[in-house]
Amino acid sequence: MSLWAAVAGAQATGAAEGGPPAPRPAEEKPVEKAAPFKLPEWLTRFKVWGWANVYAFPYFERNYPDPNKNLFRIRFARLVVDFSPHDDFTARLHLAGEQASSALFFDYFVTWKRFDFANVTVGQQKIMLGASISQPGFELTMLDRPKFVTQFTKQNFRDIGLTVHTGRGPTPRVFEYSVGLYNGTGRVPFAANVPNRGDSDLLLAARAVVNPAPLFLGKQARLALGVTGAVESTGVSPDATTARNNLGMALVPWATARTTYLLGADLNVSGLGGLWLLGEVMFVQSEARPAGTSRRMLGWYVELGYTLPVFDGLLQPVARFEWADPDTSSVANEEVVGSAGLNVRPFTWLLVSAFYSRDALITPTGVPMTNRVELRLQARY
Repeated sequence: MSLWAAVAGAQATGAAEGGPPAPRPAEEKPVEKAAPFKLPEWLTRFKVWGWANVYAFPYFERNYPDPNKNLFRIRFARLVVDFSPHDDFTARLHLAGEQASSALFFDYFVTWKRFDFANVTVGQQKIMLGASISQPGFELTMLDRPKFVTQFTKQNFRDIGLTVHTGRGPTPRVFEYSVGLYNGTGRVPFAANVPNRGDSDLLLAARAVVNPAPLFLGKQARLALGVTGAVESTGVSPDATTARNNLGMALVPWATARTTYLLGADLNVSGLGGLWLLGEVMFVQSEARPAGTSRRMLGWYVELGYTLPVFDGLLQPVARFEWADPDTSSVANEEVVGSAGLNVRPFTWLLVSAFYSRDALITPTGVPMTNRVELRLQARY
């Protein structure tokens, strides 16, 4: 018998005969883990995000004046701060840094969302004047909107007022609507008192979209028909800076008070096997008050894209054709633009695009054209 076995036997015998008990092995104390760091609850109610679009023009054949004369251009540079102090409320501060001549603040509003079918937003906000404007800037298939959409509406599509609308989210709805009443003078700092502006000089806008596709084609499917209407009464537009914030900004300058009407219709197909289709028509009529001359504008576009079923949806060829007439009573003043290109999305947060565009400006003396190649990069953060 080994020495260690004899000692162990003696200890066991002593314990059995009432001797001193065998010593217990030392117990290991549990290691206390540090508590994970947690943000204060109120900080978790903040969300900070944004996106930026940078354009480059490696080839630009300009045959008529165009404001985009630089090789590089920052089209979007946005920072958004959302805060939900309560489940029924959301506040947003939306900052923009791409336009040196415009204000930093795009949106600052509060939304009450107690009822999903009737949210209420109060403050400076985007007005849903059609399908293209309703799309967030980071979701635009061509990374920008047709030129006439801005010309027919107002600078930055913003105004100060109140909107009642359905809840907004990433999943398409069967029915969406928005109805709003606004000052009609644009956003800060342009939303100053306009000379000779009457108490009834306001902007009323409404939009409705019917989309039956989720009922039989899946939750993400979209086969939507939308209609938009707006009416705005304005006083005298003393200068182009002020007038750009009125409905029908391409009508400036306008020396008399006026009432402007906008009507639009659109069709959007998406979420069906990689297909993207968006078509929209917009009509604007402005009439002098109390009676006098009137002016009409008409424009439309069709946008088509298809996400190829290869490389995990990395590639999307896209094309758009747009036509606009800023004054239907005049002859030979239409603008026609055709664009085609390829979107490449290597990551969910990054989109790289290459486009070729050809613009034709129809005039009584000829049709000057501009050809350009654009490289566009969009990053979300």
